[in-house]
Amino acid sequence: ESFLRQSDLTYQSLSFDERLFDLLRSEDIFRLNKKITYNILQSKIKNKQARLEDLDYSSSRGLEKKSLSQMLLNYIPNKKNIIITGPTGTGKSFLSESIALKSIYDGYTAKYYRFSRLLEEVDLSKLDSNYSNFINKISKINILVIDDFGINPLTSSQSSILLDIIEERIGEGSTIISSQLPIADWYNYFNDPTIADAILDRLVYSSYKINLKGESMRKIKSKDFSNELNSKMSLEN
Repeated sequence: ESFLRQSDLTYQSLSFDERLFDLLRSEDIFRLNKKITYNILQSKIKNKQARLEDLDYSSSRGLEKKSLSQMLLNYIPNKKNIIITGPTGTGKSFLSESIALKSIYDGYTAKYYRFSRLLEEVDLSKLDSNYSNFINKISKINILVIDDFGINPLTSSQSSILLDIIEERIGEGSTIISSQLPIADWYNYFNDPTIADAILDRLVYSSYKINLKGESMRKIKSKDFSNELNSKMSLEN
């Protein structure tokens, strides 16, 4: 861009120092954009278009824009976690992905996993005798997103894995967990009371909590599409 601007008359009128400053600034912007693009690809976030600006902040959804903005200012510096609950289709995944993407644009790293996929990767790391390295690597990520938590039953071994991950991330980074399972049911979800106590103590009690409500966003969008299609067909007829 700076090279192209050299033919610009305004640019030509700049002093050497001003041109040098402009060149260095352009280089910084280029490197920053390259880093952000790389971090987005590495994050494995599915919906890379998820944006906080596109969220539904109506009171019926249980999401307040001012409270969310304040939360986003504090959760990473304070290494706090966010738990997002709500029925199917209320936008839990979209919210968690949009928070993670916002953090990447702010200069942080993030990694997205469906909980079942995270457990699969842990199993693979154990087969390769690489479990410790995997846990250590995942502990260094600024924002770890665990989506669809609580759908399938957990074994004691899987519960221990989750505890290991949470334990290693204490003081290292923030974890965002989305789940259809109400927090009140989490204790009984873990079949080992000792592990349940440990996870709830480390993860739940000190976390920001968002409980999304309302009708499924998928159904709402489907209705809007159907209404729009019917309107077009009526006009054509």
